[in-house]
Amino acid sequence: MALLAQAFNPADRRSPNVERGNSRGQSTPFMTKAQEIAKLEEFIKSIPRDSYLRPWLEDVLPQVRADILNDFCVSPSVTETRQRAEVILAEARQQAAEIVAQAQKNAEGVMTLARQRYQQSIGSARSALHQAERALDV
Repeated sequence: MALLAQAFNPADRRSPNVERGNSRGQSTPFMTKAQEIAKLEEFIKSIPRDSYLRPWLEDVLPQVRADILNDFCVSPSVTETRQRAEVILAEARQQAAEIVAQAQKNAEGVMTLARQRYQQSIGSARSALHQAERALDV
C-alpha cells in the first residue's frame, strides 16, 4: 500500500517509472516531469514551422503538459478523437437527414395549402366574373 501511495503522490514530480531497465539490462535515470515537458517543447521547436506536425503538436502541447503533470492521460488519443468525430459526424448526418425530411414534409404542406388557396382564389374570381357578366346582361 505504501508503494502505491508513493507512486501516486501528487507532490512527487517524478515520472511514474522512476528507473527503467534499457535493452542491456542497465538502469537509466528518471526524468522529472519538468524535464519531460522541456524535452517535448524542445522537440516541437526543432521541427520546421512549415511542417504539418509542428502546428498540431503546438496545439496539443497544453493538454499533454497537463496530462504529464497529472500522472495520467485524460485527453483522448488521436484514435479516440477520430472515433468520437466519426460518431459525431454520423449523428450530424442523421440529424441533417431528419431536418431535410421534415423540411420537405413542411414544404409539401405549404404547397398543398397554396394550391388550395389558389384554387379558391380562381373560383372566387370566376364567380365574380359570372356575377359581373350577369349584371351587364340585364
